[in-house]
Amino acid sequence: MMLLVHWLKRVLLGAAMLYPLSYVLLACKRMVYPYELEWMEGASVDHIRKVLAGEILYTSPSIDFIPYMYTPLYYYISALFALFLEGGFFPLRLVSFAGSLGCLFLIFQFVRRESDSMYCAVMSACLFAATYRISGAWFDLARVDSLFLFFLLLSVYLLRFQRGVLSLVAAGACAAMAYLSKQTALPIALPMVVYSLLVLQGWRKLVFTLTALVLTGLVVAVWDQWSDGWYLFHTWQLPRQLTHIRQGHHLADFWWRDILRQVPVAFGLSLFYLLHIFRSTRYRLFAFYFFFFSGMLGASWFVRIYFAGYDNVLFPLYAAVSICCGLGLHILLQDLAADEYRRRYLPLALLLCIVQFSALAYNPLRQLPSKADEEAGHIFLNLLHDIEGEVFVPSHAYLPVLAGKKSHAHLITIRDVLQSTDAQVVDDLDEELTRAILGRKFAAIVLDHTWLVEIVKEGYNYKGPIFADDDVFWPVTGHRKRPTSLYLRK
Repeated sequence: MMLLVHWLKRVLLGAAMLYPLSYVLLACKRMVYPYELEWMEGASVDHIRKVLAGEILYTSPSIDFIPYMYTPLYYYISALFALFLEGGFFPLRLVSFAGSLGCLFLIFQFVRRESDSMYCAVMSACLFAATYRISGAWFDLARVDSLFLFFLLLSVYLLRFQRGVLSLVAAGACAAMAYLSKQTALPIALPMVVYSLLVLQGWRKLVFTLTALVLTGLVVAVWDQWSDGWYLFHTWQLPRQLTHIRQGHHLADFWWRDILRQVPVAFGLSLFYLLHIFRSTRYRLFAFYFFFFSGMLGASWFVRIYFAGYDNVLFPLYAAVSICCGLGLHILLQDLAADEYRRRYLPLALLLCIVQFSALAYNPLRQLPSKADEEAGHIFLNLLHDIEGEVFVPSHAYLPVLAGKKSHAHLITIRDVLQSTDAQVVDDLDEELTRAILGRKFAAIVLDHTWLVEIVKEGYNYKGPIFADDDVFWPVTGHRKRPTSLYLRK
């Protein structure tokens, strides 16, 4: 029996280790790809270009530029890397890759310090790496999520294992940086504030909360003053206004598709761990992991349901599940091994873990763009370069810049602003967009959607599809969008 257990543990370890290894190899390969891996990556590059030019990100919405609804820290850190590295996607993806490795390390450290089990700590980190595909193949993209999660996990780690006031100050500072990377940190930080107020002793219970509030408040106030109020419009008012418009998954979809179908064993072990520490009357420990787990799950659920978020919004959920699953596995293996009668269930427990990792298997090659994709991108750039005058490519606004032309606002940011409840802002942007198209400001317009087609046809002639091959230049993750239709000025 014990020999079987020994070999099953080795098989489980071998299967688990394939995931971080394949992720690192994939990320290194994808990092240098010169075009979008996901259709909104290009606008992140436009943000960095604006930062490096010394311009403010948050301004009145214009056809020339509209920022994403994210807070700015990721863009400024990426811009710092871009000062010393080549332009394009590489510095942004490098920041995300580094952030994702930091997340794997923190998940490993969480479980190692809590359980003193190197084996279960490795399992937890590998489990999070295994969620790479089901969370959108997003870890290494030029998007804010990996950096946000790194600061968030670091904040929670420092709060859990704090040894003094400086640790609490650092935890609060990291919580502020998580929020300043992505606002999803807010609904996760709030439960941790409740934990610190309920559990920590004396005036120490205020340190984490006050540090996070003061730092966040100061940065927000400075940014809002600097931007004449547009910072809060883009990062707070606009997202709040869109909650009543965007509809995502139903509640049952989240629990079935994202949890029970993807990580049933891991989620079960997480609940087992929470129940175990509660029944063991370790209430301080239970309070920490209850608030942590609830906050991470709740944040993913909220964005998934109300904002129609893509799979990347599951980052917090899968990170919390990875940590609590590793701790639950440690307790389960200990309990089963300690009881002679229940020891016979050890192989079954390990087999279930092997099944869980096997269920998360994916084809790494499908996450890589092909040589034909890159060549198609080069051909498209030559097409844009040969057109005299401005070119409007709203779904991929970074591409004209690569062809030596001017960038414009991204389609998703234009549509978000046009759905705002601020009538004056909507009217101003709509008028500018209509005037530019009907006034034939652009020499050419490239669309990959039906939106704007009717108004574009009034001033532009359809010249046909961009690509003859239907299988090239599609992003490897996210929504399936590529430049499709070319319209030339009449």
